[in-house]
Amino acid sequence: MQKVFLIFGPSGSGKSTVAEEYAKKYNFLNYEIDRPGGSDGIDFYQIREQWDIFLNCGQPQPLLTELIQRAKKARKRGLVMSLPSMIPDHRLLATAQNAGLASIILYGTAEECLTAFRRREKETGRNFSDEHWFNYNALSYIKMGFSEYSSFRISTFINGKRIKLNKILDDISKRII
Repeated sequence: MQKVFLIFGPSGSGKSTVAEEYAKKYNFLNYEIDRPGGSDGIDFYQIREQWDIFLNCGQPQPLLTELIQRAKKARKRGLVMSLPSMIPDHRLLATAQNAGLASIILYGTAEECLTAFRRREKETGRNFSDEHWFNYNALSYIKMGFSEYSSFRISTFINGKRIKLNKILDDISKRII
């Protein structure tokens, strides 16, 4: 059976890297929703209707069914979808989890995520500012830290250093079984 899971987290938490490496290691399809250049990945992958039913109506089944069909068609074991710095209500994530659509929140301290964000921005040449991080991450970061989200969180840092990627991938595999 194909598995499908969503990855949430603040910028710098490692969403894109983790999704890409998970897809390679476990033969999953990878949908990167936070696409460079400002294009909306939900529209790019043509799942707007299913996404809106999930997000606005609290019904994960149409999205889950569509993503499972796409994974099967691509002959993949599942699909991982990394999203920009937003977070749905914890009750919606729990409903989705019960339906078979798992959610993972990659997390670290604000300082750890901001430091990783700065490094990435310098390496890619985009050079988004700290203000950009705060504008697009501050509220969702605070929300992700609430206790209601603790069962979805996986730490990607320890004492300011990135946790080894294989450990993060293994932690995710344990959660989505």
